[in-house]
Amino acid sequence: MGIFQKGKEYLQQRFLDGSKHIELRKLLWVSFTLTSVVATLLMGISFYYRFAAQSAQTTWEGNDTRIEDAAEQVTAHFRNMIKVSDTLYYRVIKGTDLQQDTISDDFRLIYEMNKDNVESIALFSIDGNLICATPNSHLRPNFSLQKEAWYGSALDTEENIRFGAPQVSRVFRAEGDGYTRVIPMSRMVQLTMGDQTKRGVLLINLRYDVLQDMLENVMVGEESYVYLAGENGNLLYHPMQDQIAAGTMKEETLPLLMSSLEGDVQAKPYTFLHKTIGYTGWHMVGVSKGDTGIKAQRYGKYLAGSFPQTGWTGQP
Repeated sequence: MGIFQKGKEYLQQRFLDGSKHIELRKLLWVSFTLTSVVATLLMGISFYYRFAAQSAQTTWEGNDTRIEDAAEQVTAHFRNMIKVSDTLYYRVIKGTDLQQDTISDDFRLIYEMNKDNVESIALFSIDGNLICATPNSHLRPNFSLQKEAWYGSALDTEENIRFGAPQVSRVFRAEGDGYTRVIPMSRMVQLTMGDQTKRGVLLINLRYDVLQDMLENVMVGEESYVYLAGENGNLLYHPMQDQIAAGTMKEETLPLLMSSLEGDVQAKPYTFLHKTIGYTGWHMVGVSKGDTGIKAQRYGKYLAGSFPQTGWTGQP
């Protein structure tokens, strides 16, 4: 009996030892599996954020290039319009005695050559009389030259061209008596009238929709857009300008620009790109909001400046 009892105890001990080995192997397998899963998840998360950061950097660098290209395009557009003004002044107006000759045909020809970019052309004497205009010469009722900002701006700088803020045209009656947005480009000119030389103002209203087309869809990325601000911080173009004018929204980045923020925008996830438009002093501002802006902010260029908060001013 003693032998059988010892044998039984031996078998039981072997069984217990085997069970312990099996449990240990299971424990090791579970631990290894969990470790592998956690490591895989951590690597996946790491790769995701690296990819997201790299993608944000690539997108932002691409936006930087796009904004620079857009700024150059707008500058080139204004440079071409300056050439149109120079042609009218130096080749037409300066060489004509307005008491004896007409310049209507020359104005009409130059307008036809540039009508894709030009809304209207007009020449006024200093006292407000309309000398020549194309394609429309019917002034709006109660029009006052002296009340127009572009008129005063032209008189401030002799023969220098000034670009006014985009506005609703108030000079000529449009077809159907509607209103169109234009960019007034004006300069003071010298008019020859017999043996006298008098001052006048040459106005070229540029088509606003041409500028609008240049600035739409410049930037890529969620909640990214471009707007134009003038030297004094007034909004000249904004993709949501009608809502801003109606007071239903505002450009929230203007206070940030106003505070001259140069690097830390984590409190409000806005990132800025800035280019200057030649001949105007205008600022082209690219904005990214939300997560894209947060991910890209260390790659972005922050715009510092003082811009008072204003809305769109081009209402009739």
